[in-house]
Amino acid sequence: EPIKEDFPLPWGLRLDGESLWAIRKNGWMELGFNNSYFKEVLRRTGWLGSVRVSRDVGWANLWELTEQYELGFEISMSDPRIESQSGERGQDAITASGCVPGYVVYGPRVTLTSGQWFGGLCLAKGAERHGIVVVDICSDYGKQTYARKEVDLTETYSAADILELQFDLPSVVANLEIRLFSKAQATVAVEKVISSDPRDNTVSNCPERQRPTMPIGFATSWACAIHSHPVLGEHYP
Repeated sequence: EPIKEDFPLPWGLRLDGESLWAIRKNGWMELGFNNSYFKEVLRRTGWLGSVRVSRDVGWANLWELTEQYELGFEISMSDPRIESQSGERGQDAITASGCVPGYVVYGPRVTLTSGQWFGGLCLAKGAERHGIVVVDICSDYGKQTYARKEVDLTETYSAADILELQFDLPSVVANLEIRLFSKAQATVAVEKVISSDPRDNTVSNCPERQRPTMPIGFATSWACAIHSHPVLGEHYP
């Protein structure tokens, strides 16, 4: 069924002439959905939705859905989605020894919904740390930056175990990364990359708890949206 921004109701019967004819003649339930309402229902039920617009005809547009991280993510350095340019990957951490400048960690390139978030890195407790590093949160491989901070580990964060930034996402963002750039002579060891909703204080304390490891995706066109009953939940008639 069509999902359109200009549909006048959250959802309901389409009242154009062709739809009314099909309802009367065939007994079909010709439904339509408002684009904003459909996205909100997806968000409330744990999904993120984005539209792949057809360059040929509007009815060939596809909705791609991915299972969202409920309150963010918490990913250890053993996860292959976390990469390093200048650090050395150990059993529990990625460490920069101060020899080569570059990105100590970057990743995981996940999808987050719109809203206010915290994001950052958990440093290895008790490990040596000094020098200047830059923490940033970006997407599109660094083309879009949402937050950035330069940190002197020796002066400011000698006793802290978390480097954290607050950032706002105006819409659903894919390929989101949290990066740590180490300048020359900086030494730091990173154990986890984290992100959380500000309403949830547990993730920013680096707890040991399970998070989804990979998003699950599927696509649905306007012609089969009516079959996605679990997405619509109790709002479906």
